[in-house]
Amino acid sequence: MKPVSTLLPFLILVLLLTACQGPPRQPGEPGLDARPPASPLPETPPPGQWFQVDGTRSEIRIITYPEGRLGHTHVIGGQALSGEFVIPENHHDLWLSLVIRVDALAVDEPAWRTDEGLDPDMTERAISGTRENMRSPRVLNAREFPVIRIRAAEASGPPWQSDVPAHITLAGETREVMVPVSLHRSGPALEATGRFRIRQTSFGIEPFSALGGVLRVADEVLIRFRIHARTDGPP
Repeated sequence: MKPVSTLLPFLILVLLLTACQGPPRQPGEPGLDARPPASPLPETPPPGQWFQVDGTRSEIRIITYPEGRLGHTHVIGGQALSGEFVIPENHHDLWLSLVIRVDALAVDEPAWRTDEGLDPDMTERAISGTRENMRSPRVLNAREFPVIRIRAAEASGPPWQSDVPAHITLAGETREVMVPVSLHRSGPALEATGRFRIRQTSFGIEPFSALGGVLRVADEVLIRFRIHARTDGPP
């Protein structure tokens, strides 16, 4: 056995190295770790390639789920996106500013429900009720907050799956949400796709419920998006 005097320097070195390393950072579920932004984002984009969002080819899907004994899964979405991307030579300096019009969001289109593996047929009463609840003051409050804003000024990871810390303003509350985004450029065209989840309560929204909670919407919401943009147009 080695004497303690020869082992002591080795043990001290090991302790110093392990103390410097610290625990590895574990990324949480995208979107679910929403938090108030640490600092505001720059209003002016950096120099780079400018892309205007094509609202006729871009769409968003928002999927809500039932949590009570009654209720249905609903798919909300449509061509409600506008805005712009600026991508510098280093894509990690990506800058984006997007707007989603709440009044342009449709509910439970049969093709969307089929995509999610759901029964495509919903009654008009269920559709109109979901639309009214979505726009009501207790949820998105569309009259006071007619748009949802999404902004970002950085990204990490490769272009085919970048992690974008986005500032999302929903019903008047802004939270920083990590959004995985796949960026594909082809000449003047850009396509950005991804999916993430948020909790309504992170934005101060109490999930809709009725009948003493028998009819209740789950807190977590799934969001899918596909954005087409082009460099055509004024910078």
